Amino acid sequence: MYELLIGNYIRNLTIDDIKRFSQEKGILISDKDAKILLMTAKKDWKVFYKGDPTNIIASLKNQLEPKTYAFGLALWNEYKKKIPR
Repeated sequence: MYELLIGNYIRNLTIDDIKRFSQEKGILISDKDAKILLMTAKKDWKVFYKGDPTNIIASLKNQLEPKTYAFGLALWNEYKKKIPR
């Protein structure tokens, strides 16, 4: 059930949603970083949900601004504890 809900949410996610969320969390990110995060979310969300996203996270380090990467990594560490296993 969660997988279906998450899949539907991700499918409708936009760059503006990502930028708005980051702004609400106190960080402004560039359009480039928002686009990278959006493409990664749409392509790899199941890996984050059910698998091991270590390699994906490592590749993002080379693609994102350092502050965006640090922000995303901190969020991942916070939210991964909430994923039902």
